[in-house]
Amino acid sequence: MKLYLKQERKKLIFSIFMGLFYSAATVYASYYMSHIMDAIAAGATSAIAGLIVEGLLFIAARAWSEYLCRTSITNFTQACSRRVREDTFSAILQMNINTFNENTSSKYISILNNDLTIIEEKYFDSIPNVFADIVLFAFAVATLFYFSPLLAVIALLTNLLPIFVPRIMDQRLQSRQDDSSRLMDAYNAAIKDAFTGFEVIKSFNAAKQVIQSFAKINRDVADGKYNVTKAQTFAYALCVLAASFSFYANYVIAAFLVIGGQITLGAMMGTIQSMNYLVNP
Repeated sequence: MKLYLKQERKKLIFSIFMGLFYSAATVYASYYMSHIMDAIAAGATSAIAGLIVEGLLFIAARAWSEYLCRTSITNFTQACSRRVREDTFSAILQMNINTFNENTSSKYISILNNDLTIIEEKYFDSIPNVFADIVLFAFAVATLFYFSPLLAVIALLTNLLPIFVPRIMDQRLQSRQDDSSRLMDAYNAAIKDAFTGFEVIKSFNAAKQVIQSFAKINRDVADGKYNVTKAQTFAYALCVLAASFSFYANYVIAAFLVIGGQITLGAMMGTIQSMNYLVNP
């Protein structure tokens, strides 16, 4: 896979740079919220007027950065996927007949359709996205320390749970996805066998049996996809629960710091906004 990353390194570097731009624009919302709240608390009408213009510029920059980030990542991912599909297809055609016949044609179709799609989503697409998440996390931590070092330390400790919950579920999710992929292989094989053996099925009047066999495989595929979705939903629910606990706990702590005069109301809003970026990556 490193070969494809090297071949498309320009697109990768550009997507990473756009991810950096997008992360910076996203985290800037914390500073903007802080300035707005401090201006409101101080009753500074002139400052609020200036912040309105700043807000419009920020919204435009944020939208443009997200567009560039998403399109550059997609451009990189599809370029790598195109190379992998072409090389895989070429490798299959260069096999000798005996090696080729070790697997059914449906297996090769599944590799080109299902397996390479998984590689695209789990590997190529994740590289620039993971980098953008890391940068976003780093910017958020720096912002928290800017507003309140004490609250930053507390936020990092309370956010450990929602960060590690997905890691606990990874193995279970991967197992369900592997089962679903195997079922799709059987599904593709059943379709191919039915269509290539159409004349034989008609000759022996076996259509009813083939339909029943296909219905069973089709149910298994549907159940496999349902199990994957169920596992993903369960993991998501755990993440939401952990993130909600962390958010409200930090919100209460920040409120007490404001009452105690240790941080301003604007700093509180800025830290609360930044905490969202600790959990999301």
